Amino acid sequence: MTGRPSKTVELYPGKTFPATVTTTSNSVATESRSALVELQAANPDGELRPGSFAEVHFHLEPKANVMHIPATALFFGPRGIEVAVLTPDGRVSFSRVELGRNLGNEAEILSGISPDDTVIDSPPNP
Repeated sequence: MTGRPSKTVELYPGKTFPATVTTTSNSVATESRSALVELQAANPDGELRPGSFAEVHFHLEPKANVMHIPATALFFGPRGIEVAVLTPDGRVSFSRVELGRNLGNEAEILSGISPDDTVIDSPPNP
């Protein structure tokens, strides 16, 4: 994961605490599209308390030559992660894709479809 995350804590409005990603689960839960990430932040004044909640923002550098599609266009099925595309003859075809980063509302696609493909957002189950 590139970029430098920062977090804000409700108890200290307007203050940010720079953090470093120390480890990730390297997997995404298909039902929630979430991943576990561990961050470490300097806390010399003891302001960050155990059990506190923080809002975290990841500042990620864009990757060159990577396609972005709506996250709602992804289908998580038994064959893996797929995207529905419209074929030249007007049919729907599912293509298995390799995901890059999950950017919330968008996902990076590393391979499996081309920029010329017409991606179907929110496809029905195949």
